[in-house]
Amino acid sequence: MYVPDATLFDYPVFDETDLCFVDEKTVESLRVLLEAIREFHIREDGLKSRCYDYTVVADDDTEKVADFSHDSMTVRVAQFKDVAFQDEKTYYKAERAVNIELKAATKMDAIEPPMGRQVENYLMALVISEGNAPAIPGYRVTTKRPEGGENKKRWYKTMRTEATRSFWLGTDRESQDMIREAAQCLSSEIQAVIDEISNEDPSLSQDHFYQHHKDWAAAADPTIYASIGKDIFVVLDRNGSVILCSVSHIFQRTFGATTMADAIKKWSAIPLLPQPNTARHIVDELIRRDHPELDMEKATTPQELEERASCMVNYGTWTNKGHSNPAAVFLTADALPGMGPTPRQRFRADHGFAETYADVGSVPNWMTLFTLGINTFTERHCDKTDVKHGFAALLPLGNYTGGNLCFPQLGLKLEYKPGACAIFRVAELEHFVENWHGYRIFALPSDSWYRGAASSSSSSSSSTAPGSAAAVAAPPPEIPQPPEKEDEDGEYDPCVEEDLDAEIPENGGWTEAQIHGSAYWDPERNRPGYFTSYSGSGSSSSSSGRQPSRITTSSSTAVFTDAGKKQRYKRRSGPDRQNPERKVGRGESADTPMRH
Repeated sequence: MYVPDATLFDYPVFDETDLCFVDEKTVESLRVLLEAIREFHIREDGLKSRCYDYTVVADDDTEKVADFSHDSMTVRVAQFKDVAFQDEKTYYKAERAVNIELKAATKMDAIEPPMGRQVENYLMALVISEGNAPAIPGYRVTTKRPEGGENKKRWYKTMRTEATRSFWLGTDRESQDMIREAAQCLSSEIQAVIDEISNEDPSLSQDHFYQHHKDWAAAADPTIYASIGKDIFVVLDRNGSVILCSVSHIFQRTFGATTMADAIKKWSAIPLLPQPNTARHIVDELIRRDHPELDMEKATTPQELEERASCMVNYGTWTNKGHSNPAAVFLTADALPGMGPTPRQRFRADHGFAETYADVGSVPNWMTLFTLGINTFTERHCDKTDVKHGFAALLPLGNYTGGNLCFPQLGLKLEYKPGACAIFRVAELEHFVENWHGYRIFALPSDSWYRGAASSSSSSSSSTAPGSAAAVAAPPPEIPQPPEKEDEDGEYDPCVEEDLDAEIPENGGWTEAQIHGSAYWDPERNRPGYFTSYSGSGSSSSSSGRQPSRITTSSSTAVFTDAGKKQRYKRRSGPDRQNPERKVGRGESADTPMRH
């Protein structure tokens, strides 16, 4: 018989009484400000009449920036007149973004020149001429390529990646300079190989390592990135839609410093989890070399191993690539119910307190993706797997120095201190965290089914429309418990599956669902607005006279869980399905054959 260990009951969960506002008036005041700041900034007189210290810092053809104070908090609102969030090209074309790249390149050139295409080709030619090149992969045999063939495009890409990696990780500065000199004086044999490479591989080079060095060098220069030290910072585009919103110490302001410290202990107790994948963030290997105190492989004692815990894990769902407004999402690798990176924690939760785990796993959530990072660095990137123009929130915790959040396209960096929260359009805005030292974790909640702020009632304020600061930066509302039944169209929760069979058999007779079992499926019997891709059903949007609605809820969107599947199985099975004794309906005898 399995006897759970006592430590299983110490699983890191918050009690309902833990997450209470320390000062509801402060939270409400902050909510009101964020709800109105967009409209008031566009109408300058709105803020002037309410803020005695309202000051316009800059107002020209490219931007309008204003500072003021609110409840002892410093506030800055910036409207970039040359940026429109719907057109991501405007981020790169803006003068501030162009200037950042020029200054960063000048800064890095004075420190170290780039590796360059010539050195890259030279290192590849050496590998090929010495016979150490990897085998050329082949194409799959298809109707388009019945003969298969050599996939040299993939072959060259692999070798370029390895050449760049060996240059930056396998050599020191002196050796790198020697390689650059050797690439200028080539033998005829090496030159012939390089000519062949140039003819067969016109692809562009991507030196992530040099880009990483350049970004960190630029971020450390106060003359390149404008540092924002305001308590509240909001960036709007030319039309007044929110691009970025940041609030410092929001965790401490809402729930208190004690709760924040408790969150660090609870969330960091989840590892051991998978370390960051170097295939996703190539420079992670470089950072581990520069930060040996974070390299778990170099730990010599169990205590050091615990202190060097490092992970990057994504719980929830991704959107399908190429679908900016998806009707469906799929589970991340870390959230799959099968044996994966987290089976130990799943077993611990399910067996230690199965009832609580089942309840938590079945309640809809306001987010569909939760990323947890512990002692991790990432290179400059956009989160292309997130919904186009959607938002994500970053919440750093821990005890560290440095680590400001930089936005190259906006030409600024935020003082990214523990307990702060930054919400921005992660799919279009490039971002990275500059060098830091200490212990740092971050949480990133996101909604992969982003639909903006729902406002169906006529009394809703216009400031809660998608893109407003209130829709983006206000603390998430309290999630109500899902109702027993839902009758309104479009109010379907994919986590809650009502009984598909609505008929009541006469005198205890068998229903169609009980007769046909798992083969019985009729989407017409489901709730209005249910979205299905089941092509074999006899129902469609045309037969019901309405278009299939998007899967939304007034509270949130959630995903299927193991606990939910177990509950649905039990509900479908029921006592009747488990009892082999057949029920007799009206007009039947016990000998009447059951129809199929």
